[in-house]
Amino acid sequence: MDGRRLILFTVSTVVISLANGLTGPNIPRGEKDPAFWRNLAKDRLQKRKQQVEINKIAKNLILFIGDGMGPTTVTAARILRGQLNNRPGEESVLAFEEFPNVALSKTYNVDRQTADSAGTATAMLSGVKTNYFIVGLDGRATASDCLSAEGKEVESLVDWAQAAGKRTGIVTTSRITHATPAAAYAHTPDRYWEGDVNTAEIEGGCRDIAQQLIDDNKDINVLLGGGRRYMLPNNTEDPETNKINSNHRRDGRNLIKEWEADKEARGLQHKYVWNKGQFDAVDYRNTDYLLGLFEPNHMQYELDRDTSSSGEPSLAEMTKTAIEILSKEDKGYFLLVEGARIDHGHHDALAKKALHETLTFEEAIMDALSI
Repeated sequence: MDGRRLILFTVSTVVISLANGLTGPNIPRGEKDPAFWRNLAKDRLQKRKQQVEINKIAKNLILFIGDGMGPTTVTAARILRGQLNNRPGEESVLAFEEFPNVALSKTYNVDRQTADSAGTATAMLSGVKTNYFIVGLDGRATASDCLSAEGKEVESLVDWAQAAGKRTGIVTTSRITHATPAAAYAHTPDRYWEGDVNTAEIEGGCRDIAQQLIDDNKDINVLLGGGRRYMLPNNTEDPETNKINSNHRRDGRNLIKEWEADKEARGLQHKYVWNKGQFDAVDYRNTDYLLGLFEPNHMQYELDRDTSSSGEPSLAEMTKTAIEILSKEDKGYFLLVEGARIDHGHHDALAKKALHETLTFEEAIMDALSI
């Protein structure tokens, strides 16, 4: 890939443990030799000494967010990666742990010690900390108070990238209107005002997140994730379930068709897809705008994912296609990639799924590094 690529990731804390039951002959022989450890240290020091500081402006920026991926999750996932290869596990190293610069950050909302995705994603994408539940607004806004939102909007990395003439994209395994991706483009005092069914009775005229995405962000090149339910009107069946979801829009708007109509009217090469077969058929060379909504709700856990043509792509596959579309622009791009279901697995005490989501997140990073 041309130009310097800066890849970042962030974490929020979770607690989990993984028992390492491999002993005896499974222990790498080298680890019993003192010279192994001394040579390892020398090698690491030599690599560090050879690092060259880069002072150029980054052309491309990819922000990887592993939602719910705290230090304990990283440790457990590292061990799991090794054990899946019939090794003890602790000797493994995840791809992002090999970055030349790795750090820990402290997270909190302005009004709470325990942060949520809305406030933290807003901070990461805009540089401004804010309150619990708040998306794309500063700390003067009050959660769930529409009247407090006016004039409190903050710009994001998407705004800055587009102002610099760069292409932009968002990839997530959650609903595309969920808190983290929404912080890249929306402004609302309530992260759950994703559709008009959530804002219908709200005083102050706040628009739902899905509406803001389609009405105000027509130049985002790539949008991939779940969340069809807030895009379709309540007289239209979902193409996969053949049912009308209770969260379908009351205003009669089909935001997917409106997205397509806007691109058609402007003569832009575009494609909308909702399953893996359609996604795999996308010709990135002839596609400048791609909208992929693969589930009514969040996308499937990787362990449950239907990999057939009627199923959905992996996070790594979506990331690779997004980069291929975005990298066609000489001025560079900004891409947000969220491994959202790490967090969901922890919320529901599904440790195995959470750890495999972490490994899938790592695979997306490795694919980005290989392009």
